[in-house]
Amino acid sequence: EWRQIFNEAWRLMRDFYWTRDMAGVDWKAMYNKYKPFLSRVTTREELQDLIGEMVAELSLGHTYVWGGDQRRARRVNVGLLGADLVPDPSGRLRFARIYRGANWDSRRRSPLTLPHVGVKEGELLLKVNGRPVTASENIYRHLQRAAGQRITITVGKTSSLASARQVELKLLGSERRVRYEHWVRRNREYVSRKTGGKVGYIHIPNMMSRGMVEFARWFYPQVRKQGLIVDARWNGGGFVSAIMVKRLARKILSWRRSRLGWVSPYPSNTLNGRVVVLTNESAGSDGDIFSRAVQVAKIGPVIGTRTWGGVVGISLQNPLVDGGISTRPGTFAWWEPKRRWRLEGEGVTPDIVVDNDPGAVYRGRDAQLDRSIEVMLRLLHESPPAEPIWGPSPDKSKDAWVRRYGQTDKP
Repeated sequence: EWRQIFNEAWRLMRDFYWTRDMAGVDWKAMYNKYKPFLSRVTTREELQDLIGEMVAELSLGHTYVWGGDQRRARRVNVGLLGADLVPDPSGRLRFARIYRGANWDSRRRSPLTLPHVGVKEGELLLKVNGRPVTASENIYRHLQRAAGQRITITVGKTSSLASARQVELKLLGSERRVRYEHWVRRNREYVSRKTGGKVGYIHIPNMMSRGMVEFARWFYPQVRKQGLIVDARWNGGGFVSAIMVKRLARKILSWRRSRLGWVSPYPSNTLNGRVVVLTNESAGSDGDIFSRAVQVAKIGPVIGTRTWGGVVGISLQNPLVDGGISTRPGTFAWWEPKRRWRLEGEGVTPDIVVDNDPGAVYRGRDAQLDRSIEVMLRLLHESPPAEPIWGPSPDKSKDAWVRRYGQTDKP
């Protein structure tokens, strides 16, 4: 079976790779190079490594190998509070940071911030389900097998139980969405504060349904701002970048005005302002394409670090016999007149290169975001958004008609 899987992974590349000449790689020679190791494979994990080494000879992104009949450890779910807890001098655990989610969305709800819970940063965690908790133990031992379950915690401003209170809450199975929402909200509020409310902020996590939802959720409420910082860092790729690029590239053709002063551009929901895009080394696939398309279309400067550089699309069809996957990059490859095929393997080099120092990020400073704000404010100063100069409303009187056409009666 392992021999068949190895051969099938090689054949999938041979038959479906994006270019028939295998980009100059002697694929038959690669088969002969790696096949002798097949007799030494003793586990499905080793087989996966062997296939991975073979397909890596193609020097191409999106060449993944995963799944199959592998040994899997039994997972124990752990309930999570959506907070960072640190030891307190009192010997208890203190809520150092409580992550604000989006409580109207059950998938991003932060349990400690719900109105009936109302735990505040700086308060102490004293008990979980009636059992005392101290700073010397791992809090998560109290939360095993509790994801999605309701528990009671005792919290207080001091370690004294006399002034403590009990609250009931439902634990999270994952804090990923809550932490993400907190980070995006903090960035959006930071940009607004630094620009006096002139500039909006959007983060696009990927180029699939979730990224499209985030773009639609935050583009329209901020479309009337003077500028927009579009953060595509850590973008996981997908297939909808063209929709976002088209929306950002759309130009105002005319304006509409009502008697009561309501003004809108045509086409409606077109940004009358500047765009700055952020990217980094963890943005790839359609995330690469998005940043490069912004550059090609001259929508605005791209700031950050060089992207991953994997832009040959893949297909997940044709699973292996044991349910595993060896992807075959054969859907499409990006080509453009200026760089031709070079986006694959090179990525997008930003117009302004700014790296984020990990220590500074840990301390709460985002140099890339700060630079994007600086560049945006400079662009707005040099070229502020054009506003319509209406002038007087048209004169429809008979005298105006005579002056214009030289006849006394309107037809």
